[in-house]
Amino acid sequence: MTRRKLLEQLKRLSEVGRSQWRTALSVLMLEISLLLHGKLKEDESGKKVLVGGYTQYGAHSEYTLGGEALYHYQGMVVEKLYDGSCEWKPENSLEEQLKEMAGPVIDAAVKAYRHRQKQDERLGVSSTPVAIDADWLSEDERLAESSSDSRHMKWETICEAADGDRELEAFVQATGESKSLKEVNERLKLKDGDRDRLMKRLKRKVKKKKLPKG
Repeated sequence: MTRRKLLEQLKRLSEVGRSQWRTALSVLMLEISLLLHGKLKEDESGKKVLVGGYTQYGAHSEYTLGGEALYHYQGMVVEKLYDGSCEWKPENSLEEQLKEMAGPVIDAAVKAYRHRQKQDERLGVSSTPVAIDADWLSEDERLAESSSDSRHMKWETICEAADGDRELEAFVQATGESKSLKEVNERLKLKDGDRDRLMKRLKRKVKKKKLPKG
């Protein structure tokens, strides 16, 4: 984008009122939630949050992004309009433009994540959380883990099984971001009995989801 076009775009953005921004950002949030297969809800303070979907582990997790996926991608989309990385098409409303940009921004994040995964594989780094690999998968399942795709499928099923259960969601997220079971216990202030109880409940839910065998 030329400097002249960027200045014209910035002028157009400066003319957007607060009410229009609120509407446009709400549309963008809904689009992001749909793309990540999650649900938009309000927390106790009235702040919109993304529940479930592909945000507990992997490319869109808080651990990977350094923040909540909903607001991370929202910020990235808006930033691309202000820095000229993307053009605000003359025929598009602000809502239409933000919605159109959401998909490519998320796709680019996934591609970058997969590229890092391939680099990790070359270095011999496991793509499945250590705590899950050690204490969740059976010996047969561990032996069957021949590809990062099958490992990721199993982990996604585990995340989906925990969806809607706040205690299990926290447990699964902590497990995905921790390097050991001890770290999970310390992070959630769990005793061994508490962890075993959560694991049994999670296993029952996963069984209903029919955990893929690879």
